[in-house]
Amino acid sequence: MANYQFRNTGYSDYDSAVDAARLNPKPTTGLEDVNAAGTTTSDIVYQGVDPDQSQTFTGANQFWIEDDGRQIWQVAADGGILSVQSMPAWDCSDPLDFGYIGEDPSGSGENTEGDVIAITYGTNVKNTNEPSLIEVRLGSDATGQVVQDATTSTGFVFGENTYRVKFSLPSGWSGQDLDGNKACVQTNVTVVQNDPLYDCDVAGPTINSGTHGDPVVVQWAVAPADNTWVVTPSTLIPGSAYTITGIEVPAGYSNNGGAAIQCQIDANDVTVATTTLAAFDCTAAAINISPGLPGDNVAANTTVAAGITISSISPAVFSSNPGTNSYTVNIQVPATGYSNSGQILVCSADATTGTVTKTISLNNTSNLTFDSTGTPIQTKIVTIEGNATGFSTGTHIQYTAGSNSWLNVSLDNFTTSGGNLQFSANAYTGAQPRSVTVN
Repeated sequence: MANYQFRNTGYSDYDSAVDAARLNPKPTTGLEDVNAAGTTTSDIVYQGVDPDQSQTFTGANQFWIEDDGRQIWQVAADGGILSVQSMPAWDCSDPLDFGYIGEDPSGSGENTEGDVIAITYGTNVKNTNEPSLIEVRLGSDATGQVVQDATTSTGFVFGENTYRVKFSLPSGWSGQDLDGNKACVQTNVTVVQNDPLYDCDVAGPTINSGTHGDPVVVQWAVAPADNTWVVTPSTLIPGSAYTITGIEVPAGYSNNGGAAIQCQIDANDVTVATTTLAAFDCTAAAINISPGLPGDNVAANTTVAAGITISSISPAVFSSNPGTNSYTVNIQVPATGYSNSGQILVCSADATTGTVTKTISLNNTSNLTFDSTGTPIQTKIVTIEGNATGFSTGTHIQYTAGSNSWLNVSLDNFTTSGGNLQFSANAYTGAQPRSVTVN
């Protein structure tokens, strides 16, 4: 039995026995500890005028005693009990007592799936004298699923449901259930669904098994919004982890429209078969150099297998020596798929240097005429076709001397100048005219 005497000073809002019983914590200022007759302890006593619980306290010679917040006892000055009256019963349907759970049903707020279930009590609940929550169950009876208690925080369940709230009744009310607590039921509580977060657990990326060097193939439990994501490395490598960046969040998730996410796949989660890769060789390069003439560019006459790149060729031009000559061709090995990928492969290839044809065009076939009195030396000029700069009178002129004893001609009589061949004949003087036929 709790005994409190209430002196009205400073507590005008709580000047009835019921209001006083609902104070928590109980006031200490303005209260007086007395040893009322008939009580076993020296506690503070509520003091009133008559059995009416709504009476204000005047300091008269009668006492109101609160019994655990459930009853008001009227005690005479000599300790006799004048009356025992119950506190008002807690009314679950009275919004001034219970109020509501979650968002105000008359307001615009929403109860969201998974949110903690908050309880708003009515204005009859004073200060911090609130009920102590024991549990919240789904449904209207004590057999429903517990969605919130000291160890469970499931919270609101999606849909329109009924919830049963069980709590310990605070002082100032009566009307407990059989177990000494109180349970209130609220129906038609609407709970909206909370869009889940799109993260790596939801996206669930996995990488297909394969062989070392194969392209990485990613599978998704929930695919991203688009295919702009990038996986690094992009080929399967034994013992390597993989990072996927730029994963755009799809619609239907709370972080849709926000920053892209990034996921990591551990090496232990990817099966990569190891094989011995073959080396890329000169045969695979399929080098072919077509014949060329001296001084021609060798690269222009060179072909290789599709996808292969020539790094350099030495010598860069065809040799001046006719016939077969050897050239060094440096090949860039493809970046993946070979044991020597990315390296420079040095190969050798033969090519034929062709012979330049040199001809003399006799565009001047008039005879060389010598008279008996004229200058004995006559000159004939014809045009060289072909490689004039490589023309050699000693190599490319064949001359057969005639039987005329009066004509002095040899290979020394042939000279070249500016692409022309000049022929000079020296005739011995004589008494009669003579001529040389050029054809």
